Amino acid sequence: MKKKITLIILLVSVVSCTEADRQMMREVDQEMRERGVECLYNERGNPIGVCRYIK
Repeated sequence: MKKKITLIILLVSVVSCTEADRQMMREVDQEMRERGVECLYNERGNPIGVCRYIK
């Protein structure tokens, strides 16, 4: 029973951290667009490393 509770807590904390990370990346991406740079991310929200200047 303890293992199940620990696993549930771990999963919930990982999901919440991931959502916080995604929100942070959205904010950074918005700032980059305001400066004229656009970066690409994969479906997990990790940067691909491809950024380009937009006009």
